[in-house]
Amino acid sequence: MAIRHLEEELGVTIVQRGHRFLGFTPEGERILAWARHSLAALSGLRQEASAAQTHLTGLPRVGAVPTAAGVMALLTGVLRVAHPDLAYGIQSLSSNEILRRVSEFELDLGPMYLDDVDAVGYRVLPLYREHYMLLAAATAPEAELDAVRWKDLAQLPLCLLTPNMQNRQIVNSAFRRESVTPFVVVETDSMSALLAHVRHAGLTVWRPGVCWMYPVRRRVW
Repeated sequence: MAIRHLEEELGVTIVQRGHRFLGFTPEGERILAWARHSLAALSGLRQEASAAQTHLTGLPRVGAVPTAAGVMALLTGVLRVAHPDLAYGIQSLSSNEILRRVSEFELDLGPMYLDDVDAVGYRVLPLYREHYMLLAAATAPEAELDAVRWKDLAQLPLCLLTPNMQNRQIVNSAFRRESVTPFVVVETDSMSALLAHVRHAGLTVWRPGVCWMYPVRRRVW
């Protein structure tokens, strides 16, 4: 009924109707975008009013790529000292999903890689630079090495993030430059799962010495 009243007030049809909801009309999609802007503006107004009282409250919504999710503790730790009444909602997401949710005002912050992303329309702040590292079981032969080449890594059973993750795409690019195909044993979107497979690789059905890599010398935003 509320939607019908809004349609009557605006003089347009917002939703396609049948026996159930069929989606938004083109006019409805534009109105939906304005509604999201309005809700975001209202949220910002409330935050400004809270800040004016030097007593911030609310729930900042954060979507971080898996490799950056753990770093969020460094930010929330500092914020908790300054604003103890803030709570935080943090999700581990892909770069594409973060951009979509930020653009639709479903997220307030999105720590992520921006290697292949157009940053126009976003406020971008550099956080840190990553370093390429190899993590292996302490008993694995690779643990004694000071450095390792990408083409040598292709011979190892690897744990990597899923292909939709920007981190994995960066790693895949490095392997392509060396014209080698990695031997991937486990794919997951969870950093804790990667670490667990490295730590307990000798106790699973996978070959021992499963490794985890993450890229470095790339800026994370």
